[in-house]
Amino acid sequence: MSRRVPFATLLLLGANLVAAGFYLGDVDAAWKNGFVPAPLVSPTILLRLTSALTAQFTHIEPLHLLGNMLLLAALGPLVESSIGGVRFLILYVFTGLVGFGAHWAMATWATTFLAGEPVIGASASIAGVIGYAWVRFYRRCVPLLPRVAVPAYVVVAVWAGLQVAGAAFSASRFGTATAYWTHLGGLLAGLLLALIFRAPQGAKDEASERRMAEAAGRTADSLASAARERLADKPRDPKGLKTLAESRLAVGDTDGAVAALGELLRTSPEHEGGYAALELCRLKAASVTTTEERIAAARALSARNPEAAERLLMTLLEEAPGESVAEALGMLVDIAAKDDPAGAQHYLKQLERDYPESRALADTRRRHPRILL
Repeated sequence: MSRRVPFATLLLLGANLVAAGFYLGDVDAAWKNGFVPAPLVSPTILLRLTSALTAQFTHIEPLHLLGNMLLLAALGPLVESSIGGVRFLILYVFTGLVGFGAHWAMATWATTFLAGEPVIGASASIAGVIGYAWVRFYRRCVPLLPRVAVPAYVVVAVWAGLQVAGAAFSASRFGTATAYWTHLGGLLAGLLLALIFRAPQGAKDEASERRMAEAAGRTADSLASAARERLADKPRDPKGLKTLAESRLAVGDTDGAVAALGELLRTSPEHEGGYAALELCRLKAASVTTTEERIAAARALSARNPEAAERLLMTLLEEAPGESVAEALGMLVDIAAKDDPAGAQHYLKQLERDYPESRALADTRRRHPRILL
């Protein structure tokens, strides 16, 4: 399966590199675009926000730019793939603003001459990306040396520890070249957004998928155990329900398979409903779901998987006459009308014969006025 292009990451990389083409080596750019915690002239809130935004894309030292861009290129696509491009842009900008806000708060408290010095760079935003990645991908290993890899949470914990130590050291002096409080503020903002964007749940889902993939090469009972573990955390998860049904079918546990298939059809017809519908019809067990549930599932499947929808609706024709059967016949007309006019006419005749006063007949005639009786 091909991966999506990380457009937001590429956009941010491009913006930083284009800005670097103008400002790299230009010391005056720090004063023009940088964020000054305590300027001589008190600016408006809008000017402070504007300077905090422009500062995120301003680098005047090559190594500063290189370090930030390498981290953005390494972590950006990974984080963007888990939350999407729009949320990734929000993460980048918001954590950068919070980072500069933390620097401003400490500058106000420290009241040293460096409080009037500008702060520039994407480090706060990168720290925010690191904070999110810490929560979302803490189980993954990061290669440090050939054949040497450590869990991501260890690497980030060491990095965060260095930032805390640097921040504590500079709290009274506020005179270091590195704005540690900017990094720390961005990191904490990234952790906050990780909770808002439900990164812990994403990490759990990834872990359960990995366990199911590992169990796929073992016994059916192992696969069922992994699926149940996933369903304990997410009871309506389509992949977990399908895996459980497949594992039960593999060992001949028809009742267990039917229960999982019925739940899958009820809760996720748009995901694996076609598989569930066809299997339930094959097992002659569609009645495990109610008529309303089958009609709702068939409606969801009619465009994507008309065969499954048709077979599901056919099971309703075998039940006691009623409005649901009339509705099923109307839906069968809709499905057959696309490529089987004779079949559509057959279902419409049956609908008129058995339910001449039904609303389903009136609605079907209105949708298909050209079908002749």
